Amino acid sequence: MSEWSEQTVARIAASIRKRRTELKLSAQELADRTKELGHPVNRSSIAGWENGTRGDRMLIGDVLVLCEALRMPLGALLYPEQPDGEVEVYPGVSFGSYEAAQSLTGEVVIPRPGDLTPGDDGIELGSQRLDDWTTGTELPRLVRMRAALHGLHETAHREYEDALADGNVESAQHRLTYMDDLSRRLRRITSEIRKLGGVVNDE
Repeated sequence: MSEWSEQTVARIAASIRKRRTELKLSAQELADRTKELGHPVNRSSIAGWENGTRGDRMLIGDVLVLCEALRMPLGALLYPEQPDGEVEVYPGVSFGSYEAAQSLTGEVVIPRPGDLTPGDDGIELGSQRLDDWTTGTELPRLVRMRAALHGLHETAHREYEDALADGNVESAQHRLTYMDDLSRRLRRITSEIRKLGGVVNDE
């Protein structure tokens, strides 16, 4: 048990209590919701976390099902003081709460003090640490890129259909060429995602 661990559980417990109060749920009603979701978290556990008598132990499964029961994302439960509240992400390293939440999906890298070195453009992340994070966050980066390309493709398809309906053949052809380019990029990114072990349903 460490002070950081105790503080982390206390912060999460405060988030649970705050959200539970907003939803006008008793501890028992929240426990009932978790039971309905298939992973019961009993009332005494919830009350114990909230009043600080259960120590620094929280199961990941409990936290995830509580997020769903409370209708809130994991990042908001773990790091409630967004956007600018400072939080100790792990022992000895504090960061803004919004960036801490983004680190859960690999959008932001939280550096340790020893990873930072002076560079030509100011403070830089140590090369090995950066390499490690680059490989570790590649899959979520590609997934975000794929989602963005899907959105562009859907928009282009609507514009293509509108151009056809208006009889604007030239504009429709431009949209069709653009859609073909987007499709090629989507296939390439999908292939990379699968190489990294990601799962993509055939479309």
